[in-house]
Amino acid sequence: MREEASLESWRALYEITQTLGRLEPWNDLCDSQLVAIYLKDAREPVFCSILGNAKSCYGICVYEGFSGLGDYSMIAGADDFGLPVEYVMFEQSSLCCYWGDREETSAQHRRVIKDLGLSFRGKGRWIYFNSYKPRYSPYIPDAREVKVLTETFNHLAEVVREVKDGHLWADFNHGELLWRKYDPESGKYINWAQPLKEDCQKTYPLVELHDDILKRKLKNRPYNDAEIMIDFVYLNTSIRDKAHDRPTNPLIFIAFDVLEDQIITMNLMDVEDSEVDILINFFVLFVEDYGKMQLIKARNPWVFATLEKLCDYCDIALEADPLTEMDQIIYELKNRMF
Repeated sequence: MREEASLESWRALYEITQTLGRLEPWNDLCDSQLVAIYLKDAREPVFCSILGNAKSCYGICVYEGFSGLGDYSMIAGADDFGLPVEYVMFEQSSLCCYWGDREETSAQHRRVIKDLGLSFRGKGRWIYFNSYKPRYSPYIPDAREVKVLTETFNHLAEVVREVKDGHLWADFNHGELLWRKYDPESGKYINWAQPLKEDCQKTYPLVELHDDILKRKLKNRPYNDAEIMIDFVYLNTSIRDKAHDRPTNPLIFIAFDVLEDQIITMNLMDVEDSEVDILINFFVLFVEDYGKMQLIKARNPWVFATLEKLCDYCDIALEADPLTEMDQIIYELKNRMF
């Protein structure tokens, strides 16, 4: 059950955020120069990425734990996969603060700002916060998330001050991060630079189909001429549902026959639906009904993790592709739907 933050919690967050804004951390750190902070009683750090060094979008993104860092790495490496920016933005879990325009703020944010008696004038001066979760629309943070942001920003301000004073720096080009953690021996928080020891890449479990009878049946099916593009696409719209405490952002699974120039299937997924289940069901039903496709083209890492071993076993080519044709199909679909 969602718990809304109190007005006093919001006041504390806006006060430290305004302090951070006056420090202009984007003048000293860029989005790839991460700050890792161990919050009180936390087993894993939060990772802060500061936006605005390029003088465009100003903000601070906070990724919780090493799984959150995996989401950051997914965003940073989106070009390597050829993943659409829209997909990686909506697939992440993070808490983000932005300095933007009034038109970018939601009604909930404007209500909080008004209740706090704050006034922001001019473009790029409105402070607002978004909580990102896969399958959901960006939404105003809840009580826990406001607390995390407040504690994080209080520590981040101390790190930024040391950087500005020239007392702290990291060799970012060689993998170092800035760190902050409570030291029980001194009874104080300490800052230092150190490389990240853990692998920060987002991982996708390789799937093995264990039904040997079904596998042999699929392998022995004849080939057809089909070349199939498959992808997962966010519709980038908000749907209110009483079953969820925040608006959902529908994710669709789409399969397109390149030679026939037609959509084979398009499934609107529920929040609880698994990408793995959707992919396995599609593959099995298609091969059973029509035979083995010649080629599957994809760009989403869920597709490769789920189908790589099965395609290899069935001698079906699985190819990484930017899916530019799919982008056009999706664009036309959205225009018709909305």
